[in-house]
Amino acid sequence: MIKIEIGSKAANELFDAVEWYYVQKPGLEKAFYHELKRFLNRISQRPLSFPIFVSSFRKALLGKFPFMVIFHFEPNETKVVVLSIWHTSRDPEQLMKTMDLYQ
Repeated sequence: MIKIEIGSKAANELFDAVEWYYVQKPGLEKAFYHELKRFLNRISQRPLSFPIFVSSFRKALLGKFPFMVIFHFEPNETKVVVLSIWHTSRDPEQLMKTMDLYQ
């Protein structure tokens, strides 16, 4: 398995999502976190199996929650860097601006 590194922006988004789900219904935050961990595990096992999103960034759509994990991985690298844990209802133009910062 390849190491996963969570960037600071993604960590903040994760914290916000967990907090929001907890406020909505205690226990739901655990289901969200479990689903995210499941996908991070899949990403660490086969990062190149996920579709390219923009440039060299890839995306993984969570199955049970409206989020996608945006990450970067090159075959010669030893880690996957998670750049964003993006709620899919957010403005896509804002996401593109965020991705521009990493290019």
